Amino acid sequence: MSDDERTRLAVNLKDQREAKGLTQQDLSDRSGVPRPTLAHLESGQGNPTLAVLSKVAGALGVGIEALVSATKPKVRVVAREGVPTEERGGVELRSLGMDLGIGFERWELARGARLERASGRHGERRVVVCESGELSIVVGQAEHRLKAGEVAVIDAAARPTFESRGRGVSVVYSASG
Repeated sequence: MSDDERTRLAVNLKDQREAKGLTQQDLSDRSGVPRPTLAHLESGQGNPTLAVLSKVAGALGVGIEALVSATKPKVRVVAREGVPTEERGGVELRSLGMDLGIGFERWELARGARLERASGRHGERRVVVCESGELSIVVGQAEHRLKAGEVAVIDAAARPTFESRGRGVSVVYSASG
């Protein structure tokens, strides 16, 4: 195998494994290929036999070509009306993460509108970016203010309340996971 082919195998193998939510050990258990061998392949240094490729591909439920072929860029465009949107009390929530497995939202808060968000799982954080306007973040008794372009990182244990401050609409992006 050439260096390019080994690199392609490494990237494709890791992408396929992670897409299935498997660890290297999980894949090892399913395929019968030792975990160190899988790690070596994912590092781009391995030169596997056809038997090893066949076992790994079978365990992933893909053909060998999915592991060794050049990947085609995958782009999915969702029309504005296809993005899940919810309106409540002067707040428009657009779920941008959809099927990515992360909470990624765009909030449009009318002046004075408030939004409460539930706590996340232990170890998670929420990143909030104020694109325009001014945003107040209240956690417990503490209030923090964000202006356009500023970012806040909030611990999952917090139960924040967000409020649009200033003269007009606040546009905010939130990612959690």
